[in-house]
Amino acid sequence: MIERPKSGRAIIKQDFNRLSIEIPAKQNWFVIIFLCIWLCGWYMGEVNAISMLSATDTTLLANAFTVFWLTGWTVGGLWVFTTLLWTLSGKEIISVQGPVLTIQQVVFGIGRKKQYDIQSIKNIKVISQPDEGAWDNSKSASFMNSTGIIQFDYGMKNISFSRSIDEVEGRMIVEKLKANSNFNKDNFA
Repeated sequence: MIERPKSGRAIIKQDFNRLSIEIPAKQNWFVIIFLCIWLCGWYMGEVNAISMLSATDTTLLANAFTVFWLTGWTVGGLWVFTTLLWTLSGKEIISVQGPVLTIQQVVFGIGRKKQYDIQSIKNIKVISQPDEGAWDNSKSASFMNSTGIIQFDYGMKNISFSRSIDEVEGRMIVEKLKANSNFNKDNFA
């Protein structure tokens, strides 16, 4: 049986004066199930630590350690919860409107948005990323991770986006950017 070609993850919309590329986060069901189970254990640890703080027979040193531990545990749990939300419903939205390239990372419509002056963008290119096996898309699972397959120079800073796609789809997106009238040959590597 002949394997069908992959259609890609990006949803590209082009109208008269705007290009919009939406890239949903990769969904690795092993990671999703693991994080859900981990959060159940995290919740038990959180509840147990809070109940230890409310006990009247604990020493001041034990309470200080518990507060320190609880702070780290809470931050870790929030990071895992955010990663789970990103994996389930996160997306990157890359848009070009006029002289501005906008890159957004959103979960349920909430997230961060950065805008770049297209005239200051140089060396847009697709980079190769080595295959990392079973945990390959765990690098794209975190909402905090900003490494992507498409990169460009912006002043003295390197910006990357499109972390949930592979190299071939990245080249197709770069071709769409090249075809956009807001870019010129000086923007590309």
